[in-house]
Formats: sequence, structure tokens, C-alpha cells
Amino acid sequence: MKNKYLKTLSILFFSLMLFSCEDFVNDYEQPNDSIGDDGFTDAGGAQFLMTGVEVQFSAALDRITSSAGAQSDEQGFTRDIQGASFPQFDELNSARRTTDAEGPELRIDNTVCGNLFLEVHEYRKHAELLLEKLDGGQIAFEAGEEAIQVAAYFSGNFHAGLSRYLLATYYALEPGQPGSTIDVGPFVPQAELYTQTLSYLNTALTFATEAEARRVNTLIARINMIQGNYSGAATAAAAGMSPGDADYSGLYNVNVGNVWYFDSGIGRIQLNADSRFNDYLTADPAEEARVPLFTVPGTATDEEGNPLNTYYVQNKFTEQESPIRFLGWTENHYILAELDIRNGDNASGLAKVNEVRSSYGLSDLDDQYVQDNHGGDYISLIAEERDKEFFCEGMRLVDQRRLGLWHLDAALTWQYMPISLRERNQNENID
Repeated sequence: MKNKYLKTLSILFFSLMLFSCEDFVNDYEQPNDSIGDDGFTDAGGAQFLMTGVEVQFSAALDRITSSAGAQSDEQGFTRDIQGASFPQFDELNSARRTTDAEGPELRIDNTVCGNLFLEVHEYRKHAELLLEKLDGGQIAFEAGEEAIQVAAYFSGNFHAGLSRYLLATYYALEPGQPGSTIDVGPFVPQAELYTQTLSYLNTALTFATEAEARRVNTLIARINMIQGNYSGAATAAAAGMSPGDADYSGLYNVNVGNVWYFDSGIGRIQLNADSRFNDYLTADPAEEARVPLFTVPGTATDEEGNPLNTYYVQNKFTEQESPIRFLGWTENHYILAELDIRNGDNASGLAKVNEVRSSYGLSDLDDQYVQDNHGGDYISLIAEERDKEFFCEGMRLVDQRRLGLWHLDAALTWQYMPISLRERNQNENID
């Protein structure tokens, strides 16, 4: 019954999105009308809206993780794979912004970036609409429905913050100007968007269950790590997720499928995994627990008809219904491990790394391994372990930037996705 309800809700919500999304960001005048404002006035309506916001979170998450994978060194693009023909992925993969760089230019009219920009704002706006209805008293809760009211306030604040996190982390007006516009307003720099994100998340904490609070604190710790605020990250991570906590994930079904299945998976292969992921498996086949792959032959052949190249494709999301993890206890452990190392306690950091590895049945690493494979650089070890752990989860692009691992010429390429051409054309506050 629950699956049938979610399927119906997904169809309804995305039909409503399609009806309103043409002018959602820039020409938005009556936002509540797009979701039937007069119909959501009681606890049942609040629950419907909360579920709808979760649906939109999932819709943004799969595309943003896939696009981030394409822009980072995690995923590649080649026309040598049958069916790989979408030039916008090729643009993302090269991220070129000047004539001095190789590969196609990442243009501001790139439809992958533009459609995703709109989708994240759809998600943000619906979270804010939930809060507006709650704060405006448009939803009436009866006696005994206090738990639903608290859950609704948590959902609205959590997702209003999370949507801003996505904009701050993955978008930019120009290559050196990460951030986004909000509701046809002036450009909001990344630092200010993170400040807004943290404000919403801290408010969400006041309505959170214990499990939700740990989840929120892990996200707060992540944001502080991105900003280089290690003391803030330590405080949040100390209250973050721990072994045994369930992952928080984007959820999908056959009506609203996980886009990895269609972009880089069994459904269709536009993007392929970098060959280093196969190297991880060659070095330790047990890493398949974190880095599952399948192979496909290239279309180019030798004189005897044998493929000249073999490519690797993620096998993590094998179905349209496959969930995508957004938050989990392993990330919190890696944050704590990195903080230990930055504070000079390599032994404690390595112990936390090994605790994560043990959860997959992987062997422990020791100081000699770090010396032999990373020249004694424990932060390099953390980067590699995170590369495996968060394979196809949108984190590699973030880690490349914050750890100085960008694989292209930073002076010639984008490290964020550009704000859409449509927004630039219709928002008079930006050039």
C-alpha cells in the first residue's frame, strides 16, 4: 500500500512540477497555486507536502551526483562507447572555459547544468512553501498531532538548508564565483549560501529526533570541512552519525527512476568510470563491495574485429529503484579520521579508517601501507579511501577542490557547474 501511495504521489508531484517549472525560478508569482495551496490545510496535507519534498530531493540528488561525477575525475565520456552521444556530457567532462584548454567548451547553455539548476530551485521552493504554510498558520493541527507538526518543521528547515547546500556546493556564476541566485535576486556567494544553509540546519536541530540530529550534524560537519573550519567540523562530527545509524538516501521507483541507471549504468552508458577504479579492484578484489563495476567494449576495432578498448561502468545502481546515499556514518568517521590526522594523531585517524574498512570485510591498513603507497601522507590516504567509499555519490568533485586534487588546469576550466543561461537572461540582477 505504501509503495502504491508513493508511486501515485511521485506521478502527481512531477506532473505538477512539469506544469509549473517553465517559469519556476524567474517568473514565479503564485507559487502555492502550483501545488494546490487551498488543499493542504491539515495534518494529512502536511504529511503529503513532506513526502513531496522528499521526492524532489531525490529528483535533484541523482542528477547532481551524476553531473558532479562527469565534471570530476570520477567519470569519463567517450563516443567509443555505443550509445554515448550526448554532447552536454562531453562538455561537462572537459569543463573547458577558454580556447587554451583541450576539449569542448562547457557553455552556460549546457542543458544538463541548466535543467538541474531549475530542478534544485524547484526542490528549494517547495521546502520553503512548506515552511511558509506552517509559519503562516495555513495548516491546522489538532490535539494529538503535535508529532506531525514537529516533523513538518524539521522537514521544511532541513530541506530548505539542504537545497542551498546543493546550490553552494555545485554551482557558480563564473569559475571563481561559486554560489547562486535565489528567487530572481542578486547573486549570493557560496559563503553566504553556506551561512543560510547552516541557519536552516540549526533550526532543524530544534525539531529533530535523536537520529535526525546526528544526521544533521554530519551534514554540518561536511560543510565546515569544505570551508576549512576544522574546529566547527570537529564539534559537529562529535555529535554526528555513528556505526549502526541508517543511511539517509534519495529514493526512486520505476516512475521516477535513478538517473545513474540511464546516464552511467545498465540502462544506457553515457559516462564511464575512470580506469583507476578498476585498478582498485585489481589491487584488492574485495573492494568490489565499495566499487562495483562492469565492463563494456569500445566500438573501435582492430583489423580482426577485436575491440581496441575496454571501459568500466558503475554497477552500484543496478536498477531504476536503486537508492543513492546522501549521508551515512562512514562519512562522519572519515571526517573524524581526517581531523585526527590534521591534529597530528595518525594512529587514531588510521583506526577510524580501518573501522570503516572492517564494515565491508576489508583488511586493515597500517603505517607501512601508508608509507609504501602514499609516501607517508595520511591525508592522501584519506582522499583515496573517500574516493572508493563515495564512488558515484557526488563527493569526488568536492574533495578534489578542497584537497587541491583538481585534474585539469584550474586556470582554464570550470570546477563548478555554471548558472543556467535562462537565469542569466531573465535575472536583471546579474550580467
